[in-house]
Formats: sequence, C-alpha cells, structure tokens
Amino acid sequence: MFSANHNEFWMIWTDIAPVCLFLALFIVHVTSLQFAMQPPFYQCLVIGVFLGTIVSRICSSVYHVFNCVSLRANQTLIGVDMLGICCMAFGSPWGFANANNISDPRDAAFIAYVVILSFSFASCAVAILTQSRMRQPLLVVLAVIGNVPAQNLTAAMGFAVGYAVFYRGRFPECFLPPGATDGKIYNSHVLWHILASLSQLGYVMKTFETSARQMRDVHQ
Repeated sequence: MFSANHNEFWMIWTDIAPVCLFLALFIVHVTSLQFAMQPPFYQCLVIGVFLGTIVSRICSSVYHVFNCVSLRANQTLIGVDMLGICCMAFGSPWGFANANNISDPRDAAFIAYVVILSFSFASCAVAILTQSRMRQPLLVVLAVIGNVPAQNLTAAMGFAVGYAVFYRGRFPECFLPPGATDGKIYNSHVLWHILASLSQLGYVMKTFETSARQMRDVHQ
C-alpha cells in the first residue's frame, strides 16, 4: 500500500486521496452557514451527494487494497467495488431536484424519479450480488437514469469517456507491450480513477455553487 513499486499503489492512492478530499469538502459544507439555512429536504439531498461519492471511493479502495489476498477475496471484492459504483446514485435526487427547481419532496415528478432510480439501483445491486452477466449493462442503465434526468451531463460525459477509453479500451496498454504500465501512474485504471474523481468533484462543487446562489437569492 505504501510502496510505490506495488502494482496497486497508484490505484489505491487515487481512491484514498479523493476520499480524504470529499470528506473534507463534506465537513466544510455541512458546517457552513449556507447549509444551515437550507430546508431539511435540501440538506438531505446534499448529504446524499457526498454519501454516494465517498462510499463509492471507499469501496474501490477496499477492493484495490485487499483484492490480492486470495482469488476468493478478489471475486468478492469486485462485487463490493461495483456496489460502491451503484451508491453514486444517492446523489442523483439532488441533481434532479436542482435541475427542475423542486423544493418539495411531495412533488410528483420527484417521487416518480426516485422510484425509478430506486428500482434501477435495486436491480443493479441484485445483479452484482448474484454475479449476473447483466451487472455491467445494468450499471450503465443506472448511470443514464442517475445523470441524464438530473442534467448532470458534464460528469456523465467524464464517466462515459473514462469508461470507454480507459476502463474498457485499456488505453494506453492497448498500444504497449504486456505489463508495460503495471504500477505506473499512466496505467489505464489509474487514469480511469483520476477522470472519475474529477467528474465527481465537479458534481460535488455544484452543491456549493447552488447553496451560494440560493443564499444570494434570499438576501436580494
């Protein structure tokens, strides 16, 4: 974990560093005056954004730290990692409410969105736990439901490009001899982590921007 010569070094630390960053931002946000003056509905949605983001990175870091213990641990922790990705859906209701100026949890459109999102999340979680071949397609479906209606298009594009180019496309390994990027910062999976972190950071920072704008509107 602390040796730069370990194959998983950069994968581990491109998870742990974002966890520390997002935890710090969470503390800053929830202890701010702007957050305190928001209604409980909004506060819960913002907490969902941070919860989903932090849990996803913790699950990924657990996988990369312990996956080499045994083949069984590797297979089990892949599921943990994917469940963590599912948990990013916790932040989608905030995006949907913010994009559609919804301030009441009883809003019919908001309820419908949460029901659809929850069904997709549950389907994806079951597929992961049962190691179904449908788990990755269902993750893509969950990502679309979680991002497109919430108009979270910048972050969605970041994840889509990262998934296609680095996670599935294995760039730059696809152009190099086998093992050439093992333990390197330019390994495709490390680059995937970095791009995913930047996309998550952009989404998290939008909660700060929205809180600040709402605060200005109150004082005008």
